[in-house]
Amino acid sequence: MGGVPGPDAGAGSVRPGAAGGSFAAPGVGLAGGHIVSDGMADNQLAKIERSGVGERVDACCVSGEVGIRKPDVRIFELVAERCGTDLTAGGWMIGDSPDHDVAGGRAAELRTIWIGRQQAWPRGEPQADRTVPNALAAISLLLDGSG
Repeated sequence: MGGVPGPDAGAGSVRPGAAGGSFAAPGVGLAGGHIVSDGMADNQLAKIERSGVGERVDACCVSGEVGIRKPDVRIFELVAERCGTDLTAGGWMIGDSPDHDVAGGRAAELRTIWIGRQQAWPRGEPQADRTVPNALAAISLLLDGSG
């Protein structure tokens, strides 16, 4: 399994505190993932372009562009479709929002990584599969195969 840095990553790199939802496709390294991001299309797409992340992924799907927001499973289905696959291929949802990223990943039947930044998990919410302090740790977890 592989992952991609979120759209808040620094230009051409991943900042340790970077976040942003990203759906990672199976069987890939940093290239080949898919980004799912909530927000206004112009803002989010500009972040993705400035960071260089857009060049490293197969597709991006921004809620402001498609009218669907996480945790709605349809946004995950749409980005998978844009890459010629579907959610049955599996993958990971990496993000910092229990309500949007983790809940959305679970709804899409993806495994989840929560970027918790040393925060406590909200009571009553189903746990993420893994918890890490930052985006670099999430990517490392996937790349070393322990995800």
